[in-house]
Amino acid sequence: MIDSILNSAVSAGVVDRLGWVLLHSVWQFALIALICAATMAVTSPRTAAARYATYGGMLSLMGLLPLATWIAIGSGAESTETNVPVVVVGEPDWLTANEATDVVALTPAAPIADVPLVDLPMDSPSAQAPAATIPPSAPTVQHESFGPADIPFRAVIAPWLNVIVGVWCLGVAVFSLRPTLSWWMVQRVKSVGVARVGGDVAAVVSRLKEQLGLHRSVRVLQSTLVNSPIVVGCFRSVILLPTSLLTALPASQLESILAHELAHVRRFDYLINLLQAGVETLFFYHPAVWWMSRRMRIERENCCDDLVIGVLGDRVQYGRALLAIEEHRGATAALALGAKDGLLLFRVGRILSVDDAG
Repeated sequence: MIDSILNSAVSAGVVDRLGWVLLHSVWQFALIALICAATMAVTSPRTAAARYATYGGMLSLMGLLPLATWIAIGSGAESTETNVPVVVVGEPDWLTANEATDVVALTPAAPIADVPLVDLPMDSPSAQAPAATIPPSAPTVQHESFGPADIPFRAVIAPWLNVIVGVWCLGVAVFSLRPTLSWWMVQRVKSVGVARVGGDVAAVVSRLKEQLGLHRSVRVLQSTLVNSPIVVGCFRSVILLPTSLLTALPASQLESILAHELAHVRRFDYLINLLQAGVETLFFYHPAVWWMSRRMRIERENCCDDLVIGVLGDRVQYGRALLAIEEHRGATAALALGAKDGLLLFRVGRILSVDDAG
């Protein structure tokens, strides 16, 4: 079954086409990263939202550009197949006007020297038949010549396209283990070792949802498996709070952490994080993808910090809450979103700074 699929893909030119897409993505992604770095250096966006939008737009372009390249390569191949590299110059006077328009291309006849000579009897019908003559005004045939400038490069790369695609498939399979394992961990922490929070915490969540303009349903659970607050799920989101934090944090700091996680829910950050993981898996081989995705995650946390400060206005208590989370730092599933993400100590300094360049 697998062999037949691979053979059909090779015969259809899918492997070669995909190989060229991957090769083109190397310089395309590098160019996008350079443009992004130059844009950030020239414009110097002061808000985290502007920086997040810039990185997000560039990463989206990285995800869509290979698809455009795939379509462009296919269109170029079709046009090459349909164009015949033969040009007919002049119209033969031995054809009518209608017949002349039907002439597309003429192939040159075999050289006379290549035709063997055979002696035939004089009484043979073939010997008595008049020789066919070509009208003197036969059309002149010119063959279109192609420049050999790009032929050596393609000739060197073409034999390696199967290897490139094979290595890419292996890499995608390996890097897909990370989000797959993360998804399994998320499903586990949602159902194992969890319990409902008290009524006071539920009341705080309801008030914060109203302040943030969040109208979707959000469940808040305490968990014995997580070491820091995280939010999981796109449309039926669940906020998991470590049981130890519920008793260790003052009410004002706990409110700040809940506001941060609800800001993630409001912004659909979990869904965007899933898309980021997909881009990282498909284009694992390019450092520009990882750099752009990392910068995007940092600015995402900064955006949520700005939302929390805008709603609560207490920078000091929020900074102290983040430092308390730092003490409970641990491994978090890659698909989960936690308040400890995004260089937490740097975020604390940014929150407490007088000049909020955000």
